[in-house]
This record gives sequence, structure tokens and C-alpha cells, in this order.
Amino acid sequence: MGLAMEKDDKYEIIAILREAIFRNSRLELKYNNESHITWVIKVDYTHFTIFCREARPPEKPFSFILHSDEGVISFSARYYKMLPAEKGIELVFFLPDIIFTVQRRQYQRFSVLSDHRFYCFGRYKNGENYALRIKNFSHGGCALIARSPNPRFLYRNALIKSARLDFGSLGDLPLDLKVVAVVPLEEFDENKQLYSCYQISCQFLFKSQREESAIDKLIIRFLISRKSGFYKSRKGIC
Repeated sequence: MGLAMEKDDKYEIIAILREAIFRNSRLELKYNNESHITWVIKVDYTHFTIFCREARPPEKPFSFILHSDEGVISFSARYYKMLPAEKGIELVFFLPDIIFTVQRRQYQRFSVLSDHRFYCFGRYKNGENYALRIKNFSHGGCALIARSPNPRFLYRNALIKSARLDFGSLGDLPLDLKVVAVVPLEEFDENKQLYSCYQISCQFLFKSQREESAIDKLIIRFLISRKSGFYKSRKGIC
């Protein structure tokens, strides 16, 4: 575990929730010992609102886990009211009085699945081609998304030789990868529909200082493009 930080400043909490809207960050709603995936859709100075596909009776209080680039943010919030919405409902909660953030990673992670179509391309040892969506990346590694990964080549501690990470107009990176974990999960597609898939978490295996510097330069270009709001992407693969 990393360093846990407690935050109780109202305006900082509002800023974090508004950033979650901008980044389309995944929010876990803990309810009846189950985890439901959703996202924040509105924030004001007293309440925040989430989308839900079905009505849920009020609990006291609801528990949430917000997955952000900085780490994991956990908090509890009191239910306020329910509003009708297209294809579901909106649940409104009072702003939490306090939140807890845990930075669990050595390097900052950048989520790109909802905003860009970045891919990891390559060929397995048997000659089969693959194209995996890049979910996030950092200086030390990346997470890839596959609807049906090939278990012969994608398993814990597997080595992926000569993978090509395609970041559109930001550039390509040819790197070797080591699979750290393969876990099933659910993600949202471009139409906010949940689908089942697998996340393949990978570590970068740098063979030289040049390769390590290349990822640093790409991160700088990515941050500049995100800050300016300007990005030209190549056409992705459906």
C-alpha cells in the first residue's frame, strides 16, 4: 500500500469530483456487499449525482471508490434523492465530509481508454496478430484491454516480445512487455454501455536507456496535448 491522505476541504473535494467528470473516471458504488460500476455526472456546492441503471433503496451511508490517475479515492456519502433519467435513474448524494486518497503506484498513471484509441500491436509466436486497446500507461508499464485474450500467450509472467505501442500522432514505442496480471472486469464503451473484457497489466522491459527516455518524452508530449486540448488521432480499429 502507498501513502494514505485524508482530505476534508470542501472545495478540494468538489474539484476532485469535477475532475472525475472531465476524465470520465470509473466510480464503484458499494451496495449490499456488491460492487456496481458507474460514474459521476453532476457536482455542485452541496451535492453530487451519479447514473444508475436501476433504482436502489437508500442506505446509510453509501460507500464509493473512485479510480483516478493519482490513485484510489474512497469515501462515504448520504443519500439525498432519486431523479428519473433516460435508460436509468440519477441518484443524488450530499457531498462527503471527508475523503481518503491512496497513491499505490511508483509512477503516475494516465488513463486514455475513454478519450483516445491507442493500441498495442504485435504478433504472437505462432504468427497470430493481435491489437489490444491501451487503457492506461505510466513510465513503468501499461494496462491493455482484450475482449477474449489468448491464454496461450497472455498469462501472468508471460513475455511479449517486440510489441508496438501506437499512441497515434504522439508516436510509436517498440518495447518488450512482461505480463503482471490478467483479470476479468467490466468497462464502458463509447456509448456508456458496460461490456465484459480482460485487463492485461504489463511491465515495460527496457533494454536500453534510450527506450526508457522514449517513454518519458512520450509522456511529456501527452501532457502537453492534454493541457492544450489539442490532439489529432489516427483512425482506430473498431
